[in-house]
Amino acid sequence: MAIASTPEQFEKKVEKTDSMSYPNLAESIKEEVQEHVEEVVQNADAETKAILQDNVNEMAQEIDKVSETEERYTPHPDTWKDLKKNEIALVHNALDDLGHYIGRSVENTKGSLSQQKEQAVQKVTKVVSAVQKVNERLRQRQEEVEKEAVDMREQLIELQNSMLQLNKLIGANDSPEVQKSMKETMEYMTSFAKEFAEIYKDSRMKKRTLVPAVAHEAIESSVDAVKKVNDSLKVQASLAKTAVRMKSQSLIERIAKRVKDTMKKAKAYMSELHQDMKKAIAKGKTTIEDFRHIHVGIHTFDDRDLFSSREEAMADRFVKEHAKNGDTMQATKEDMQNLVKNFTKQVEKVMQKDKYKTTFQTNEVAMARA
Repeated sequence: MAIASTPEQFEKKVEKTDSMSYPNLAESIKEEVQEHVEEVVQNADAETKAILQDNVNEMAQEIDKVSETEERYTPHPDTWKDLKKNEIALVHNALDDLGHYIGRSVENTKGSLSQQKEQAVQKVTKVVSAVQKVNERLRQRQEEVEKEAVDMREQLIELQNSMLQLNKLIGANDSPEVQKSMKETMEYMTSFAKEFAEIYKDSRMKKRTLVPAVAHEAIESSVDAVKKVNDSLKVQASLAKTAVRMKSQSLIERIAKRVKDTMKKAKAYMSELHQDMKKAIAKGKTTIEDFRHIHVGIHTFDDRDLFSSREEAMADRFVKEHAKNGDTMQATKEDMQNLVKNFTKQVEKVMQKDKYKTTFQTNEVAMARA
């Protein structure tokens, strides 16, 4: 049996493939297993042939499902590299073992028929078990890809909610400095979300110039950036709530500035990531890191670095004395509300791409499994 490629050769092929040839990776795995099975069962009985073929057909269906999931979302090249290196290798080993046994059985008629039958069943069972492991891994991977997409949507919603909460808490503050910071923050936030939406759009399998390995790297990096920004905004929102109740104007101003700085840096990172993704593809690179010269990270701020020791003590005491949250704030100004609406539109763009929104709405089962 001449396997189509070694795991090492296959990995190089995955890294260099484009969107047009990417589906061929899954097809090549199906073909090589099918060819191996056909070679092994040439001298096998009809029952063995039927059992193995049924299992291979089932595996092919599971492979197709994962490929379709990638079509709906974004490519995950590691799925095929890992499958080829691990589970598919076990299938080939089991088929080799069965093939050697069948060959020996044809040449050697010694031994009882019952013994031969028992040994044959063991060998066939080993192959079936290996194929089922492939199917299990494929089903698991499909769930993971779907969950990643659900998590990405949830991160965007969380980002939106955190920003709305911050805007409600400190955006109505009368200080010109605070108003300026929050206005700039929402502008950076809208650009951040827009760049994220563009990265997602440019990572779809329908893009003819797509390099799947680069697209997957860009999506992972962008989602990680969103998570880090969310972590930072959660801290700032918590602090803002305390600052408002303490009526600490100086602390409110510092929080507003820190949030603005966070979103400015995040926007710059997402924009650079998007540009580097496009440049890497245009230059024929297989990873973004091959092209990038610097690595810009998003800093997750420590809430304590905003406080002086005196303010820290006051905040701790205030929180202990006022555990209930009953504060209400006045409505935000019209220009700030418009910025919030613009950001919301950017988030909605990500959710509504092609089948994306529909899939999310019917994906509660995947979320429940997580």
